[in-house]
Amino acid sequence: MFKGFSSISPFSPRSRDLLSLYFYSSKPCIGVIGAGAAGLTAVKNVVESHSTNYEVRGFEQSEEVGGLWATGRCWDSLMTNLPANAVMAFRDFPYPNGPSYVHHTAVRQYLRDYADAFGLRKYFAFGTRVTSVRH
Repeated sequence: MFKGFSSISPFSPRSRDLLSLYFYSSKPCIGVIGAGAAGLTAVKNVVESHSTNYEVRGFEQSEEVGGLWATGRCWDSLMTNLPANAVMAFRDFPYPNGPSYVHHTAVRQYLRDYADAFGLRKYFAFGTRVTSVRH
């Protein structure tokens, strides 16, 4: 157990590297579970706060950004039921021009583009499942 996480299963070498940073950080570390829309914005907000008091690490069980929109988590014909350009877009990262109701692969790509635009992937340990958290 370390700093609140009682069970983490790292699957990839990159995950193990990020976990070792978490284990041996001299600063308190904020752990974010999931690299979907909420996880990406949580990490981004901590990073952009420019706080030198905390480290931030994200943990994502799949090998990619996307959360519920990641490859293999959606059925082939899934479309959004909310207008992506009006409701699903981040305030600081406009949704590309196009139809309002989009295929799930477009949402996945939007989340990947967001992560890349703000350099967020480096904060995540992909292929890492968090099975319990304790305080």
